[in-house]
Amino acid sequence: MTKESLSGIDKRLIFRETFNSEQSTRDNGGTPANVDFSNGVGIFNGTSSEIDYRIKNIGKVYSARVRLTMKSLQASGILGTSGSDYILFFDSGTNKLYLNGAGNAKYVVWDADLLKHEILVTRNDTKVNFYIDGNKIGATQTLPGNNDGSFKFIGSLDGGTFTEGDYELVELYNVELTANEVKNLAEDKSYRELSNNINRGEILNVNANKGSIINKYVGDTINGNVVPEVSNTDMEVVKDSNNIMKFNGSTSKIDCGNYNDLTGDITVLSWIKPYGWGEGGKGSILDNGKLLIALNVSNEDFFLSSDGSSTKESAHNSISLNKWNFICSTRTSTGVINMYVGGALSGTPNQSSSTPVIGSTNIIVGAAYNGTVAFDGLINGVRIIKGILTTQEMAQIYTNEKARYGKWAKYLIGTEEKVR
Repeated sequence: MTKESLSGIDKRLIFRETFNSEQSTRDNGGTPANVDFSNGVGIFNGTSSEIDYRIKNIGKVYSARVRLTMKSLQASGILGTSGSDYILFFDSGTNKLYLNGAGNAKYVVWDADLLKHEILVTRNDTKVNFYIDGNKIGATQTLPGNNDGSFKFIGSLDGGTFTEGDYELVELYNVELTANEVKNLAEDKSYRELSNNINRGEILNVNANKGSIINKYVGDTINGNVVPEVSNTDMEVVKDSNNIMKFNGSTSKIDCGNYNDLTGDITVLSWIKPYGWGEGGKGSILDNGKLLIALNVSNEDFFLSSDGSSTKESAHNSISLNKWNFICSTRTSTGVINMYVGGALSGTPNQSSSTPVIGSTNIIVGAAYNGTVAFDGLINGVRIIKGILTTQEMAQIYTNEKARYGKWAKYLIGTEEKVR
């Protein structure tokens, strides 16, 4: 299946609200009124709740994304501007979802409910498209040109027509996202195949983005094997920058099953926020008995092994404790290794290692295959890609994702909130 890149999508992101706390919203330029904040959710009461960001001109070309659970099917100003304009408004009487620019209202019919949905609208000057949960609804609408859009309120239309519901995310982009990009965002897929080459593609993606631990490929058939459900031992999902997996440094691990021997060309990526160097100073990030990626206290870096014994390292002092680190490794089927931190090459390029050996155990995240050398801290977005990504592609993925983690680097141990 052809997969479309989200190349540079975060470069085009001009606004994001994640509702982590009242203070984080104020730091983001908003003034909340009667909004409660709990576990990354902004709770709006439907009568007086709103967040005012002051007027922001967003031009004639933009996309607006909202993750929202409506608690009442009332007339709802989802994203407001000033005067009679708005980006998103739901009319409960007619089941219509509107965008209104310069007094020209365009709508599609939406049979709304009280479930969580990704609502997204795109505009390219005169063309307007609406999406729910990644799927386009209704026909493309046409606006008169030559009028800029603007944004001011979450949860109301210029101080009225309030939304009752739970907001989790609002994003604005200064481009018209494509239909595939919209779908990929709705599915929380930040990496998409960058070509039609069938020899490349993601085969593992373990994360807690939606509040529970998943491998996105559960149920798919890879190398003739059905990807099983993950099995969690003593791992908690907590709130840091997002929903994140927290490992306790002694007994926590995630078992992903054994459906690929990992001897071919592969790229492994992950975000990590270690609180310490892990059990024995070598906290394991991923292991299958032969392929091992782990921290190394001796040189404050991370290493990769293809045979369970010999190792190659990133640059010394390349890993920071109590901060988010984006780490990547590429390893060819002949054992050539490159290590990356923060999207940039780290350590000696094209290190020659042992020939990769077929994994002898299930793929384990957060500990070694036998439960030892456990990781102490936070991990998210552990991915294995079949194929070797280029340095440019590594940098692109880092750029795409760093907004989710980077501004939270100041947070130290103990600041996260338990989800489950």
